[in-house]
Amino acid sequence: MVSFKLQQMDGEEYARVARPLWAKLLFSRRRMYKSLSTGQLHLVRPGAIHESQLRARQSRASQFALRAAN
Repeated sequence: MVSFKLQQMDGEEYARVARPLWAKLLFSRRRMYKSLSTGQLHLVRPGAIHESQLRARQSRASQFALRAAN
């Protein structure tokens, strides 16, 4: 089963996989990624993976408060 949206999961990692011919013809601007933890396939635009990774990094970084040195 192929999903057309990413689910918001913390720490999720994706690997790009080859698209079948039908995906290339019908969805030429989307790329296929496989979730490394669940094995589910996602056919999404490339920016969605990047945005998901940025959100995960920001959520991990927000737990560390930086203090100004006076």
